[in-house]
Amino acid sequence: SFEARRGDTGKRLDRFLQQRTSLSRKKVKSLLDQGKIYLDGRKLIIASWQVKGREKIEVREEAALFHPASLEHFLKVVYEDPHLLVVQKDAGTPCESSPIATSPTLVEIINAYFKRKQPHLKTHYVGLVHRLDKETSGLMVYTKTREANRITDQFKRHSTIRKYRAVVRGQLDKERDKIVSF
Repeated sequence: SFEARRGDTGKRLDRFLQQRTSLSRKKVKSLLDQGKIYLDGRKLIIASWQVKGREKIEVREEAALFHPASLEHFLKVVYEDPHLLVVQKDAGTPCESSPIATSPTLVEIINAYFKRKQPHLKTHYVGLVHRLDKETSGLMVYTKTREANRITDQFKRHSTIRKYRAVVRGQLDKERDKIVSF
């Protein structure tokens, strides 16, 4: 971590980090793209962000795997056995990390759940079986062992039964709007 000084005011974030770390600008840009750069605890992805001075700038290697705020989220477990975990995903929660994600992903929340449940284990395995859009709520299936990943093939082949319910606000225009079931 680095403290920006008054003399750093106005510098581009990528150039500031390049000078402080002796990394190339390309490597700094890669760290920004991966969501591993934080300014005063907030994730930053903009290379041209101007440093204001008196800020704490951190490079977090674990940032892509674990978001500290995930400890604050409650995980709604619907089913769990030694191999599978089924949880309720709220709308607005991303399934996976992305460079622009500013809130914890469901995988990070699950990892925090396992850390609380089994603190003696150093690592936990969490396998993503399928995805839901960030703004979609619903049940998500995760594997807890590599052997259980075979269930992923069932989802890929669509041999599992899935049910969806859409909630629509307002009136549909019968001439223009259409709901299609696949």
